[in-house]
Amino acid sequence: MVDARVNDPADTETLNRIRHHLQQASEAFAHEDFSVPMATHGEVPDGRPEMLRLQGDLTYKYVETDRGAKVVIRAANPEALKAVHDFLRYQIREHNTGDPLEVAK
Repeated sequence: MVDARVNDPADTETLNRIRHHLQQASEAFAHEDFSVPMATHGEVPDGRPEMLRLQGDLTYKYVETDRGAKVVIRAANPEALKAVHDFLRYQIREHNTGDPLEVAK
């Protein structure tokens, strides 16, 4: 799951940007489009090739929350789950947004 939140719920500009970004990401990933992470990082993110190969084993669902939004990613098997974990750890490391070990919990 990818979860992004605003620090201040009254910051509607940031709240709307988070929601827009995650909704677009969810739709893009479901259509095998990982161009935004590749353009952002200038390289192929960890897990991306495997996620593309295993696309039929993954589903993506956008969900709004009170303070932002999340993308719930479901994997049908351990190989797909590992690919998602690798991708999320890469994102966490590159964006310095948290503890990569939290991905597996």
